[in-house]
Amino acid sequence: MKKLAFVYNPRAGKGNIETYFVDIVKAFSKEGFEVTLVPTQYRNHCSEYIKCEGRRFDRIVVAGGDGTVNEAFNALMALGEDKPILGYIPMGTTNDFAASCNIPFDPIEAARVAVGENIVAIDAGRFNESCFAYVAAFGVLTDVAYDTPQEIKNLFGRAAYIVEGVKRLANVKSYKMKIEYNGEVIEDEFIFGMVANSNSVGGMKIKSLNVDLCDGLFEVLLLKKIGKPMDINTILTDLLQKKTDSEHYYVLKSDKIRFTSEDNVAWTLDGEFGGAGTEAEIENINGAIKIAVAE
Repeated sequence: MKKLAFVYNPRAGKGNIETYFVDIVKAFSKEGFEVTLVPTQYRNHCSEYIKCEGRRFDRIVVAGGDGTVNEAFNALMALGEDKPILGYIPMGTTNDFAASCNIPFDPIEAARVAVGENIVAIDAGRFNESCFAYVAAFGVLTDVAYDTPQEIKNLFGRAAYIVEGVKRLANVKSYKMKIEYNGEVIEDEFIFGMVANSNSVGGMKIKSLNVDLCDGLFEVLLLKKIGKPMDINTILTDLLQKKTDSEHYYVLKSDKIRFTSEDNVAWTLDGEFGGAGTEAEIENINGAIKIAVAE
């Protein structure tokens, strides 16, 4: 019998995943899987479990938010070539990763997809010594996801991010940075940077990014320092119109990119705090994770 570990975060989203257990397990069992239930108890529990026990299973299905996905990616990458197929049931507040992978937001439908046979080898990101699933970012508003208390997320959903984000707009910091990619160098002052394998960030679709999850390339968006408040409207308009030649930002693609800054820069990886420093080396690992997605 095929073996499946169902690793779930009981506090993710509205904390109601256990109400779906019967139907989720039925979906797994129907496809011939023997199921082991693993509720996470603390931060990095998901990662620790997969690193220790992952090779015993044919498939690992995780349920939670994007932070849970980040833990799963880090653990699976640590297993090397001998790693199981990943399935995902999105239970978080924004579920950007699921949106990019065309995974249903309905838990029961997502469970059926998670044990299906439509398997895709998608790219993973390496950030210095860590890994990420879909985005590494710095600058304005990027700390909202991990600074907003889980209880507030559960109560207000995406509105909680908006409230926390507004608080930060009053004090926008810019960073002088040198950015090296594809033999090119950019030196400028930025308020936001995003190295992504996703077209959904913070629950919002960014149409100016032409994303392919399996092409071995990151889509990179870098917002320059804002000269005056009205520039924000221009930036949003340019992004919505998919302009790539705006004077306010850079849009580029690369498999490797290096950031060097004068000051310490705090980064988020898949919405979780990823550390701070003056240097960041980011690399795309092509086809690193096999995941079950919707057809």
